[in-house]
Amino acid sequence: TIVETGQSASATLKVNVQRYLYETAFAKGSAAECFIDHGFSRWGWTNPILPGTYTWDLWAGAGQCDTSKGTLVGSVTVVYAGSGNVTVTYNVSAPYLLDETHVYADDDMFPADKRGRPTVAPGQYYNASPFDGREVYVIAHAVVGIPDPDFGP
Repeated sequence: TIVETGQSASATLKVNVQRYLYETAFAKGSAAECFIDHGFSRWGWTNPILPGTYTWDLWAGAGQCDTSKGTLVGSVTVVYAGSGNVTVTYNVSAPYLLDETHVYADDDMFPADKRGRPTVAPGQYYNASPFDGREVYVIAHAVVGIPDPDFGP
């Protein structure tokens, strides 16, 4: 109601809220090796690199390393610089959301757990750069929000 004139009106406002489903995502380069091929039950890829710049697809929900089951949600850019440092930049496309990231970069294909056994658990990832130009492995993991197709009007 407008105080000065006493006039009033009403309106209906419809608000659409998007809900997201969160999926595990991993980057897959051209030389990527699936975790499953190395005895792990979890899917994902480890990527060997030499100094240079790489752009890899970021796949969410690609169980068994089968990209036909997954969703391409963006890419990662990996730079192995002349300084020996490895940096990873996540590039997530709309309408997807980036919730978490974890990066592994070191000499071995996989990090080791507290007992020294190879693991692919993202909580064990670390970046050991700088390196001296030798081949290293990179695992780029993310948790990505995907719009829920069953939610909304």
